[in-house]
Formats: sequence, C-alpha cells, structure tokens
Amino acid sequence: MLRIAVKTEHDTVESIKTFLERAIGEEEDVRFEAEGPPMRVRGVDPTVLVAVVGAAGTAFGALISGLLQYAASKESAKIEISGSKGRKVVITGNTSLERVREYVKVAQEIDVDSIEICKD
Repeated sequence: MLRIAVKTEHDTVESIKTFLERAIGEEEDVRFEAEGPPMRVRGVDPTVLVAVVGAAGTAFGALISGLLQYAASKESAKIEISGSKGRKVVITGNTSLERVREYVKVAQEIDVDSIEICKD
C-alpha cells in the first residue's frame, strides 16, 4: 500500500476527502485518512489528507483522475506528483486521457510521496 500526502490550499481536508471519495467511488483500492500533528498550530490547520492506495495501477490511476477532477472544479492549472527523491511529474488540467495514462505509468516509477494541486 502506498501512502501519498495530498496537498492544496484550496479547501479543507474534509471537503477534498468527500469530493475524492465521490469521484473515485468504493470500487477502487483507495481510502483517505486525515493526519495531523498532536498539537494544533496557531492560525493554520496542519492536518494533511493522506491517500492510501493499493498496489494495483488502476487504484493509483483512479486517484490521479479524481485529483484532476477536483483541480478542474477549483480552476487549478495542474497537479504536481512528487517522488521521495525529488523527481516530479506535472499534469495539466487540459491533458488528454491517453497522456494522463502515460503520466500515471511514469509517476508509478518515482516512488510517489505527495501530490499537490496547484493554481499555476
């Protein structure tokens, strides 16, 4: 199972979680957990949404698809998929489905540890 932090400044963790659960559905091997430090930081909610993704490539693809749908709903320009060693894959909102599938394959090879929804 992969644990991937989902980062954005667009919304609350609970809103993103609800959106993604609806977009992905229960059929895929993806679940979401809200994680935060034991103490609250003043002024900022330090809670992070973590996607727990099964080993199957279809589950990771479903997560990426759901994140692109979320990004589009917030008028975001792209998502950045980052690996633990600093490599990144950037997918823009206007990328064709075929190219998204190619990017998903590449992303699976970089030991993904976080995905950020960016305005640009």
